[in-house]
Amino acid sequence: TPEQWVEIKCYAGCSADTVPNIPSVKELTAIKFLRGNLSPSTIAYKNIVSNKGQNTIELNRKLF
Repeated sequence: TPEQWVEIKCYAGCSADTVPNIPSVKELTAIKFLRGNLSPSTIAYKNIVSNKGQNTIELNRKLF
């Protein structure tokens, strides 16, 4: 749904609109994380759950 796509872009950012992404996270990685299919041992997972990752998500929610 459109609402779900916005949530994915909060993680993955948008280079065309200069919206920052969480390092190592693109659309497919964000989808895996949100579905619970991303291994906690990956760098992307660790970046998402870090304080910096959470700050990026909150900032991007305001932009989208």
